[in-house]
Amino acid sequence: MTNIHCQTKYDWYQTEEFVFIAIRQKGLSSADCSVAYDGYNLTVSAHDQVIFSAPLCHPINKESITLTCTPSKIEVKLKKITGERWASLSVEEEEKRPSVSTKNWNVIEKEAENEEDSSDVQSLFHQIYKNADEDTRRAMIKSYTESCGTVLSTNWKEIGAKTTEVKPPDGLEFRKE
Repeated sequence: MTNIHCQTKYDWYQTEEFVFIAIRQKGLSSADCSVAYDGYNLTVSAHDQVIFSAPLCHPINKESITLTCTPSKIEVKLKKITGERWASLSVEEEEKRPSVSTKNWNVIEKEAENEEDSSDVQSLFHQIYKNADEDTRRAMIKSYTESCGTVLSTNWKEIGAKTTEVKPPDGLEFRKE
């Protein structure tokens, strides 16, 4: 938060019509708090001390600002002028967001290919499925699904004719929950 001045923690959320800012400040009443909006900057004060100040990302209806104090927080309700979704509460937060992804997708793709080349069992099954014909794929899906993940077969003639039974590893038992 660069220029958002807030002495306490806050959260914000929005609906189609409103933006809500919840400032965590205990023990204040509505008489202790005030809110001001100058068309750009929103400021919340308590006992003549600024506890929250931020340049808002979008304009709001100045006449519809509501301030509510509860024992644990101050909630400011702001009516949006337009019904658009706000990506961030303040201008500074929006400026910090990168507009373009900085990831090098070629490097990520090569890493993914290298992971596929690894010799673990999961990648072996992935390669078998990827390079298999339709009957083999069907057999793999049917056997794995019907056996609750305990059997994997590539023989459609054997698997297609019957229901695959659950076969847990030796020393373990299958419990259906």
